[in-house]
Amino acid sequence: MLAVSGCGGSGGNASTKPAAAPAGRIVATLDAGLRPCAMTAAAGSLWITAYTDGVLAQVDPATNAVTKHPIGVQPCGITYAGGWLWVARLGTADIARVSPRTGKVTKIVPFGGQAWDVQHSAGAVWVSDRTGNRVLRIDPKTGRVTGHVPLESTLSGLGVTADGVWVANDSTGTATRIDPARDRVTASLRVGHAKPAWFAAAPDSLWVANGDDTVSRIDPATATVTASVHTCKAPLDLGLADGAVWVPCNADGTLERIDPATAKVTGRLRLKRGIFVAQEAFGDLWVLRYSSTQVWRIKPA
Repeated sequence: MLAVSGCGGSGGNASTKPAAAPAGRIVATLDAGLRPCAMTAAAGSLWITAYTDGVLAQVDPATNAVTKHPIGVQPCGITYAGGWLWVARLGTADIARVSPRTGKVTKIVPFGGQAWDVQHSAGAVWVSDRTGNRVLRIDPKTGRVTGHVPLESTLSGLGVTADGVWVANDSTGTATRIDPARDRVTASLRVGHAKPAWFAAAPDSLWVANGDDTVSRIDPATATVTASVHTCKAPLDLGLADGAVWVPCNADGTLERIDPATAKVTGRLRLKRGIFVAQEAFGDLWVLRYSSTQVWRIKPA
């Protein structure tokens, strides 16, 4: 396994490392509501959940104009499947189905747990239930829970590859692969040294941010860790854009760019502490700052 040092991690003194090139430039700053938590692109808009304000912010990528729709108590995870937006509402322990045409809730899927992440794959909506220690499958056509996979750990984020749905188990320090055709666990492997949390899927690799200030590269075909990158402090919900992996570091406000082929940090952009999510949409990189109302639109470099 390849181990590479980035900034501020356990790889040594950051002052002794060559400075990485600038990772991009900010082209817009938006107000999405207090504690922007997750986002997805759908139906020509970027949709952002605001956890504290209980709104779903709809961003017009042509103008950066923001329209806020009331969505319920403590919304966070969001995905798009079957022509609908699916929003995890932690305050009411359910998933809300939302029309991208009107921004209104059209159906509620109760399940009595804590939806930590929501993704779509293999014709289904997948939910990691943190308190129920299970991954749920929802049929986007009917809005019904059609299956679940029990796990003996505290779950965090989900990742999607061509042959599996992955879930991070932060209480055991592992990543688990689920076969979406059979709702069965097909692999489990240790990643990092503490609390794996969030995934990003590249064409031939899967990346996971860990609680020990590292990011692990997984080969999804063999279910093995092929590289470990020391990053800035507290990497969270990483994303893919412009052929690179982008890592938002909550504790020091650094956005790092990693080359997925070499597993090396190739760029950095200083933002502010409290950044949480980085994701590509409409040709740009969007970064959410959970500790405020800020959303940055960044032109990758």
